[in-house]
Order: sequence, then C-alpha cells, then structure tokens
Amino acid sequence: FAVRGAEHYDLSKESKASSHFYFVYPSKDSSRSDKRDKQGLFEHLTMLVGAGFNPRREICQKLNLDWKEGGLLILSEEDKKYISKSMGKELSALQKFQDIVAYQFEFGYDLALSPELNVSRSPGFESFNRPG
Repeated sequence: FAVRGAEHYDLSKESKASSHFYFVYPSKDSSRSDKRDKQGLFEHLTMLVGAGFNPRREICQKLNLDWKEGGLLILSEEDKKYISKSMGKELSALQKFQDIVAYQFEFGYDLALSPELNVSRSPGFESFNRPG
C-alpha cells in the first residue's frame, strides 16, 4: 500500500503525465500544477483501501476453488486453467486466483463510481484480460 502510494506520488510529479489520472491530478511540485484543466492536486487526494484480505489466512487458500468446492467465485475448469496460465510466471497459481478476487473488488468499486468522478482509464486487470 505504502509502496504503491509512493510510486503514484512520484509519477504525479513528472513534467509529462503518463496517464489520465496524473494529467488531472498533478503534484503541486509538478510543472503541470498550474494547468487549468486539472481537477485538483495529487496532495489533496487520500488513498484508501475499500476492501482487502490477508492472502495467508486459511480461507484465502481456497480462492482457486469453484464456489461449489468451498471457494468464492464461480469458476469452470476452463476458467481455472486460464487463470493459472495468466499473469506471468512470477506468481504462484494460488496468488493468481487471489489477484482475480482483488480485481473483482476493484471492478465493483469502479462500477459504483460515477463515470465523471472515476479518473481511472485502466480496469487494473490487464494482465488477465481474456480474448473474446
């Protein structure tokens, strides 16, 4: 959480915005801070975690299971295979399923926000995107 927050802060200070988010919320220390098309300054934002879970808890060891098997999500065998093969090799298969659950929380939050207030243009789960 703190590491990602520091990364966002550093990116908000760059002279050229690397995303829409940093375009509309530059840092006060950025050369872009006086632009009229900004929505505010990065320093005025508060980073919150609306939902989270401890991946080491016993229940989180079952996130790779279909709900009928004691898991949380509705997962076909095809879904399980796809998730296991996605997101590169740095993560264990279980970590990939835990990430999918985290993406579901994030996506639900995105849907709850008014489109005018949601400055994110990225769903956050690009590493999983499934072809058609």
